[in-house]
Amino acid sequence: MRQRDLIAGVLMILILGLAVLTVRVERLSSAEGLGRALRSIGATATELRVDGWCQLKQQPEDDAGMIAVVKESMAALNIGPGQYRLTCWNTSRQRVIRARGERCGSERNLTVDVKVIAAVCSGQDQGMYMLITVQQVGGEKQAADWQKRIAAVLEQAGESAQINTCLVGYIDGKLEKDKWQSKLADAGRSLGTTDMDMLVQQQFASVTGYSPLFPDEVQAGDKLVNLNMAIRFSPYENRTYVIAGSPAISGEY
Repeated sequence: MRQRDLIAGVLMILILGLAVLTVRVERLSSAEGLGRALRSIGATATELRVDGWCQLKQQPEDDAGMIAVVKESMAALNIGPGQYRLTCWNTSRQRVIRARGERCGSERNLTVDVKVIAAVCSGQDQGMYMLITVQQVGGEKQAADWQKRIAAVLEQAGESAQINTCLVGYIDGKLEKDKWQSKLADAGRSLGTTDMDMLVQQQFASVTGYSPLFPDEVQAGDKLVNLNMAIRFSPYENRTYVIAGSPAISGEY
């Protein structure tokens, strides 16, 4: 009898241990987590932005080589030659080749932007980088796919690929400023965020912190950060915009 009780006790401990482990290793994709944060304060995601960048492994010797890299990258992202515009410009500090394509209709205002940038100093190239930006209206469900496609292109062409994801949503009408901080704190708590730092300005409020549910993070001073959110009100549209990014917000807000 004692032996059976002992075995039952051991099994119970193992089951409880597995349950705790399951909770601890819960992970969300960036888009899933950001979508949860927006919904926790009553906003629905209406726009997706995914940014990726890397340093190229092999650096083209001239503009023609840079153009070839850009064209190959657009093709890998399923954007054909007739679907984008190619531009080139040089300054004293950089040479840039850029392809920008747009689609409407079934893919709902999709914009794909690929740049190859050569940093120049004293007439010598100091490194060459690729930057990819995808923006899509109503693209939350496509976020994971775009993250994978962008990462695949960057990992093929370069080293230490980095991906940043943002979702933009809004709440109809004006959310009073005295509620901005509490709403951002609620959104952070919905993801188990710790070390939240709040910034409140005249036109916006923002919060940064670390969520154990996200797959990536960046070092900011002595802290790890992988969640950045902001709230601002647009009187022209009578909307309160909520922007959420991981590891950080990219672009203006």
